[in-house]
Amino acid sequence: MRGAALVAVILVLAPSLARAEEPNKASPPPAAERLEPPPLAPPAPPAAPPAPDTKLWTTLQYTAFGVGGAALLAGIALGIGAYSIHNAQDGVNCIDTGAGHVCNADGLNATSLARALANAGQWVGVAGIGCLAAGVVIRLVVIPTVATPGPLPLAKALRVAPWAGPSGGGVLVHGVF
Repeated sequence: MRGAALVAVILVLAPSLARAEEPNKASPPPAAERLEPPPLAPPAPPAAPPAPDTKLWTTLQYTAFGVGGAALLAGIALGIGAYSIHNAQDGVNCIDTGAGHVCNADGLNATSLARALANAGQWVGVAGIGCLAAGVVIRLVVIPTVATPGPLPLAKALRVAPWAGPSGGGVLVHGVF
């Protein structure tokens, strides 16, 4: 009888376990109640870098062109004035003796003024050419460099290097335009 009691206990426990598992197996939850993760959104594209602001450099370029052009014209005008003052003295206040010019006091003053105007015109003209060159460099080198995001390749970079030799020295500027 001992064996029958053991079987009875197993039979009593087994139906209760079977009933506890039955509801889960018999009725799956409806589809509306299932929780599914929301679909993943595609990753946002990387933000485009902001457009470079070249307004300052454009303004500097036009300023350099304007100042350079005005200075070059002023230098030319000073040179023409010096030439005309110097030529007006020939035969009036200065004479050419073949060995040089001989001038009276008015001729010396006028010649001195012409020389001063010529020197001023030369340096104002050189400054004008320098300003025009700065405007060209800004237009051809600086603005494209600022407008290009990221570093430039080495071949497009402007390089400045000093150089010296037995007969002189200077500054070497090289790059790709």
